[in-house]
Amino acid sequence: MSQGQELIEFLRRFQELQGQRDTTDNLIRDILVHCDRVETNLRLSNQKLVEELRLCKLDLDDATNSRRELQLRLQTHETKTESLVRENEESKSRNPYVFVAIDSDAFIFRDRWTKQGVEGGRRAAQALQNAVAHHFHDKLGQTEIVVKVIVDLGRLFRSLRTDERPHSYADLRDFAAGFAQGQALFEFVDVGPGKDAARFKLQETARWHLRNQNCQHALLGITHTPGYLAFLNEMLGDDEVRPRLSIMQSTPMAEELVATGAQLADLGGGLFRVDKPPGRKSGAAASRRSSSDSGAEGPEASTTSANTASPSSMSYANAILTEKMAPPPPQVATPAPARSHMAATRSRTQYQQFSAQQLDWNPGPRGLDEPITVSLQAMETIRKRKDHDKLCNNHFLRGPCTRRDVCLFVHNYKPNEDEIKAIAVLARYNPCSSGQDCMQEDCIYGHNCPSMKDGVCCHPFCKFPESAHPPRTRYKSIPTRAS
Repeated sequence: MSQGQELIEFLRRFQELQGQRDTTDNLIRDILVHCDRVETNLRLSNQKLVEELRLCKLDLDDATNSRRELQLRLQTHETKTESLVRENEESKSRNPYVFVAIDSDAFIFRDRWTKQGVEGGRRAAQALQNAVAHHFHDKLGQTEIVVKVIVDLGRLFRSLRTDERPHSYADLRDFAAGFAQGQALFEFVDVGPGKDAARFKLQETARWHLRNQNCQHALLGITHTPGYLAFLNEMLGDDEVRPRLSIMQSTPMAEELVATGAQLADLGGGLFRVDKPPGRKSGAAASRRSSSDSGAEGPEASTTSANTASPSSMSYANAILTEKMAPPPPQVATPAPARSHMAATRSRTQYQQFSAQQLDWNPGPRGLDEPITVSLQAMETIRKRKDHDKLCNNHFLRGPCTRRDVCLFVHNYKPNEDEIKAIAVLARYNPCSSGQDCMQEDCIYGHNCPSMKDGVCCHPFCKFPESAHPPRTRYKSIPTRAS
């Protein structure tokens, strides 16, 4: 091979080598560019991941703190809840009691207690305590017995006063005090006169106790009046109240009460009277009457001193004097020597019947006031009392005077039975403001003129209107009268 050809061969080979080197350089450059791009992307991704990691750590820390706080709060609330549950259970088991509410219109204690005053009240309370404890012997344990007897004491007295064995108001009042003293949780509540006052108080008191978780059971002594029946149906409609409510069984038991489906509690026959006093109407009849004092009261409740001895009639409460009032026979007995003089004096006492006049005249819906037989000596004794020495009609005829703090008349006097009748007769000289429309059972005022005699109104200052006198009445004087 010539020297020129060798140089050409070297040149060719150099060019090939140069091309390979260029290719290598390009490859390396491309690789470097690619690596740089990848590195940049990885760096950015790494930074992003680092930031996300930082945020995740923050979230984790926050979640951890929140979870710990929630755990602490949960533990706190669980502790409080457990404490409240424990306190609630302790509260429910603390001072458990059975509540007994008695309407004395429906259940009247037997005479052997009511006539013994304070001691009789204490014995009645103990007997009732024993009867209730015996009835609930499987439920009581450490359970107390709370009793509330609700009564219009004045009305109860007027009813019992007409009994074969009449009561004195002092004995009845002392019986109520003794009953309340007999047991620490026993009460004898006098609600006074007023339409449905006793029923309303009993219902609301029973309702309050039945809402109290400490009250294990409520025992009600009630009548079958519409008001009580509606209350029973309301209470028995509550599933929580129904098993905790019973009514006392009476003799005879009213079908209306049995029909309510209430549980019946038989406390035995020795506590309450089976018979009703002559002056006491049935529960249904009593519920229909209107007993609003303001509507039936006449003038100021003081004993009116009549200027004449004109005949009069009275009615303590239309139901009180139901039997005919014949003059009582002389009661000459031979008790202890100390009372022989009193018996002899009573046998010599003269009585007069103050009867209704004009029996052929009907003054209106209420009719003529019923007659009453009164001792003339007692009439004279009461009539002689003047001014502030007069006796308070309301206090002695209707029970305790509700205005005693401002009433100007006498309240601390103890009249006998004849004097009470005399007070009632003289009270009839005050006309009832409702007249013949009076629906009050125990109204003590007059509903027709009591001064009529042989067609003449003998009272010189008669307060009664023309309508309270028979037709063609002649008047002793001509006072101003409403027609």
